Amino acid sequence: MVKSSALTHTQRTVGSMYGKKYKIIREGRYFRVRSLRQFNNVCAGTIGGLIESPFNLSQEGNCWVAAGAIVFGNARVLGNARVLDDAQVFDDSIICENAVASGTSQVFGISYIDNEMVITGDTKIFNNCIIQ
Repeated sequence: MVKSSALTHTQRTVGSMYGKKYKIIREGRYFRVRSLRQFNNVCAGTIGGLIESPFNLSQEGNCWVAAGAIVFGNARVLGNARVLDDAQVFDDSIICENAVASGTSQVFGISYIDNEMVITGDTKIFNNCIIQ
């Protein structure tokens, strides 16, 4: 029996392609996401943004953190939500369904964004805010 630690990098990547949509690459304190397959408008191999842990970006649905964006702390990106451009989602915030955070927007504190909501520009959503 082969221990998982004995698998090569290529074996781990190929094995994960069938169940996961992205892999993570360590960059200092954070991880860079890289898509393993095509979903929504993200092509296989696309380099995305930064997350602090796999907890921040779901492997389910079509959610994505694009290059330039960052999600950290206990924040979650779920469903088909997207964090684009230089947007930041952090603390205990959740962005889900088909919501989008883009531009230089920030979603933080204990905030919840869902449905078809689009947060853009330099908008700041924070402190127990719910936008549906």
